[in-house]
Amino acid sequence: MTLDPAERTIRFDSAGVELDLGGIAKGYAVDRVVDLLRRARIPAALVSAGGSTVYGLGAPPDRDAWEVAVQDPIDATRVASTVRLKDRALSIAGRSEKSFEAGGNVYSHIMDPRTGRPVQGVLSVAVLTASGTAGDALDDAFFVLGPERSRPLLNQFAGAEAFFFLPRTVHGGAARAWTMVHEIAEPQRTPPDFETLPFAPRRYVAYRASPPISIDGRLDDLAWAAAPWSEPFIDIEGDVRPRPRFATRARMLWDDDYFYVAAEMEEPDVWATLTERDSVIFRDNDFEVFIDPDGDTHAYYELEINALGTVWDLMLLKPYRDGGPAIHAWDIAGLRAAVNVRGTLNHPGDRDGGWTVELALPWKVLREAAPDHRAPKAGDRWRVNFSRVEWQVDAAAGGYVKRLAAGGKDPLREDNWVWSPQGAVNMHMPERWGYVQFSSAAAGRGTEGFVEDPNERVKWALRRLYYRQRRYRDEHGGYATTLDALDVSNIRVEGTGFRPVFHASGSRYEITASGFDRAVVHMTEDGRVWITR
Repeated sequence: MTLDPAERTIRFDSAGVELDLGGIAKGYAVDRVVDLLRRARIPAALVSAGGSTVYGLGAPPDRDAWEVAVQDPIDATRVASTVRLKDRALSIAGRSEKSFEAGGNVYSHIMDPRTGRPVQGVLSVAVLTASGTAGDALDDAFFVLGPERSRPLLNQFAGAEAFFFLPRTVHGGAARAWTMVHEIAEPQRTPPDFETLPFAPRRYVAYRASPPISIDGRLDDLAWAAAPWSEPFIDIEGDVRPRPRFATRARMLWDDDYFYVAAEMEEPDVWATLTERDSVIFRDNDFEVFIDPDGDTHAYYELEINALGTVWDLMLLKPYRDGGPAIHAWDIAGLRAAVNVRGTLNHPGDRDGGWTVELALPWKVLREAAPDHRAPKAGDRWRVNFSRVEWQVDAAAGGYVKRLAAGGKDPLREDNWVWSPQGAVNMHMPERWGYVQFSSAAAGRGTEGFVEDPNERVKWALRRLYYRQRRYRDEHGGYATTLDALDVSNIRVEGTGFRPVFHASGSRYEITASGFDRAVVHMTEDGRVWITR
């Protein structure tokens, strides 16, 4: 067989050879039908392609899933098992429909490519996957490989399950019974090595708000029109994850009294449920703001808001990884917040355009953790990030319900889309947030370039040692007491020599390094980083 990618053709060297797509075409066809149903906003349907591939879209009325019977691999009149389908597919490969008997042995139509002979030792395989195409491909592969050798491949498909029906010898050697082996995907995700992730926080220049802004959630003020949009949000883990399904972007402005934030979120189904302040807002779809005024990664602010305009504001003395705690009773006194929905709220059945958020955060509160406890001056840089939490939902009983993970009672994991990527599903790593530089120019009256502080490169070099110390502690039960143990010689800082000094005292340590412009950069075991001169 010769493949020509340029011409997109397949040619066979021998006459009479045919290509049969029966092993995967049904799953693909089912997926295309499901796509059409979703585009037509059909909430629930059961799509079957001859019984070997079935997809359950949503759930039938008053039920939480479609229940589909799996046929007994030996007695077609009996049911071997029942599976529940909700936004996932069932694909089955077996010998019951196509097989023959010779010499007292039953042979299936599925061939083992390693031997060129029909597969033995497996009666049928049922596979549950997120798509019919994947299931149709995997069921035959698992039929050939068997339970043990299928496990590494199964683990590559999050939420997938496989049921192996194997012959069991009884009654003097006649295989007239079976046993079932149930395997569930257990993907092993390697924890991210934060040190090796690119250090490229996004940057934004915030201009002065002129004329004044009216906080109504509509973003139609002249000052907003002149302010630049941020880059489109991406997945919190960065480019290693798929692009967000819906677009998100933000703008920032400031004046003598407030730090202004605007966000625009594409959303076909705008919903929210929480109405009490300081509820755990990310249980709804939300927009989140994170602010570290002095960039030391301690004493920073978090604000979350849903489409009802309900807010949760809190202050963290340290990131959770360094012991927290979060102060939930802390409020942004004088906060002005508004939301505008482009469509309808909590009304399934129509298609919304999205929602916008407008915030005015007063300096009189934000300055609490700022350098010299003051509002920023022109040229100052603060660390800031934004996050959007997005749940997958289905219309049900006049409202929305979160879509459940395959085969479980828990919702699918939420999506987290951010302005500056974190590299992991963890917003509480302030060293990876973006930079916001405050300009003296009014929005729309000229532009200003972002000015890098070279001491941020020294901070990052010390942060790499912080990561290494945490790994060392996890492996040895305590922190390293010398820099040699951390292989410090392979860390470089462009523009200056990096010669850190290590100070240890019991279970605590501090590392210092000379920076630029006579600065000395400090970092302690709890991750706090700061500069002295």
